[in-house]
Amino acid sequence: MFFFENLVVIQEYDVLLLNLFSMRRHHLSKDDLTVIKTINSKFEKGHTLSDKEVSFVQSLTQSKQILSQEAISEFENRLSNIDYPDPSYWFKNIAIEISRKCNYDCLYCYQRKFNHDVAEMDDNKVLRVAEFLNWYSETCGVSNDVHELTITGGEPLLPKNVPLINNIVKTIKAREYTLYTNGTTLNMQWDSLPMELIHKIQFSLDGNENLQLQMAGKRITKLNKTLFQNTLKSISKAMTYQKEIVIASVINRDSVYFLPEFFSYLKKLNYLSYDKLAWRISVVVDYGSSDGLDHEHNTAIDLLHMVDFVKREAPELLGLINWSDSILPLLSSLRRKQNTRIGFLYRRCKNFDGIGGYFAGDGKIHYCSLAEKDYGIVGSFFPDFSVNNVFLNELTNNDIFHIEECKNCLYRYICAGGCPLYKMQFHDINRPFCGLLKNKEIIENIGYFV
Repeated sequence: MFFFENLVVIQEYDVLLLNLFSMRRHHLSKDDLTVIKTINSKFEKGHTLSDKEVSFVQSLTQSKQILSQEAISEFENRLSNIDYPDPSYWFKNIAIEISRKCNYDCLYCYQRKFNHDVAEMDDNKVLRVAEFLNWYSETCGVSNDVHELTITGGEPLLPKNVPLINNIVKTIKAREYTLYTNGTTLNMQWDSLPMELIHKIQFSLDGNENLQLQMAGKRITKLNKTLFQNTLKSISKAMTYQKEIVIASVINRDSVYFLPEFFSYLKKLNYLSYDKLAWRISVVVDYGSSDGLDHEHNTAIDLLHMVDFVKREAPELLGLINWSDSILPLLSSLRRKQNTRIGFLYRRCKNFDGIGGYFAGDGKIHYCSLAEKDYGIVGSFFPDFSVNNVFLNELTNNDIFHIEECKNCLYRYICAGGCPLYKMQFHDINRPFCGLLKNKEIIENIGYFV
């Protein structure tokens, strides 16, 4: 429900107004909610407000929770006339996909559809990545200063890939190197890898032993239970060597009920007391669905049941869960502890100040994670170098001042047009991706997520 330019958030004990222009928040009583509904109804029917209702609106206007039309126009004119810098498309954060092979077969993995692809990275292609970065820097007149290089897959630590990982770190210079892995072999291969240069390790770990093996797919049987213990040993070793660690967990409509138990398990292992460890939890996504969710694993209605369970059984985890990329900025605005000014969003991607190139074994460079094999391609590095300038130009104009459907949307400064990766699945990044912001049940119950 909207009240002027405010989103009305119904919470357990009160009502919260969030101004979608200024992001100012204001708490009201449940009785005030009745007043708001009455005023909205009268506006729709063209009826005159009572003196009490006029006073209610004036009070919120004086406190700047409701902005006058003049204030909104001034606000928008000022924002639209800012000289925003065009994206400087240098390769700031890149990922090297070694292979799409994996010793797990996770039920929810969005890359399962690429499992049949046999193209892999090799030493020659690694050299071409380094040469491409130099060529691109010289040709386009941009920096060649990779901040973070992520080594990923599939599972990058399959034994035959160890020499290649050493070559990647040796050949392609970056400020920091990150490794994405399920951790099932890291403990055993630690001394053979360039771990002194690996700054951060992200481990995929979805639950305790039984749940992890269940989520890992049909290929994983009871005979493979040592894989889970190996992951724990790898995490412990990374802690011993003071590495920055991320535990990335995925939940769905079924596994969420094991989350409190998993929480207790991680605490028992003392993982959550390690000051360089972050635990990130997300639901199962589908970059090609209309709302961004994989409906085989969790629908929007499922999310409401899931968040209700978490609030009752493990409320401290509520803020750790990414329920959806589309509502993440909204939840961040609602959850902040003070009415501090937050950054203004006009583009929705951290990679707009530098490309997040994803270098795949087939020689293509994707803008972000590989979610669509033939779209969202920035260029190629093997066998020949190329840059997709048409696509880069589309990215340049991918903001709320150029996307027609965003110009009159109340969510535009929250959503900023939506994540480009989702829009790429519909082969038109010049349209917004609204996701769950346009889901009536989610927005009416957004207070549950706060």
